[in-house]
Amino acid sequence: MYSECLRKGEEQKVNDELMVVVFSNRAMAYLKLREFLKAEDDCTNALKLNEKHVKSLVRRGQARRRLERHKESLRDYEAAAEIEPENKEIKDEIAIAKKKINTIKEEQKKKMVSFLLIWGPFLMIYS
Repeated sequence: MYSECLRKGEEQKVNDELMVVVFSNRAMAYLKLREFLKAEDDCTNALKLNEKHVKSLVRRGQARRRLERHKESLRDYEAAAEIEPENKEIKDEIAIAKKKINTIKEEQKKKMVSFLLIWGPFLMIYS
């Protein structure tokens, strides 16, 4: 249904705001279907027409988080927060993204320390 609406909208030169809503709504459907790349693409298309469309920013952030692209998702949430600074959903998403980014950093540090503890002496010998 959304695809047909988008096709007809492009053919009939429907106003951009209606196209933004259709792209964003289809993105939400894709999120529910776990089609995260398609959701991200639709949100990006909506944002090309209106870069301040909060729902598209949040939904693209959600798609990117599920694609484990946490820094990109954080950028989307922060852009949405600039437009709606009091939005609790956006604040919650920012907190989740920051926590995940910090967890990944800590895991990377632990792996590096483990690597150096195991291989460090060998690296010193051969350097």
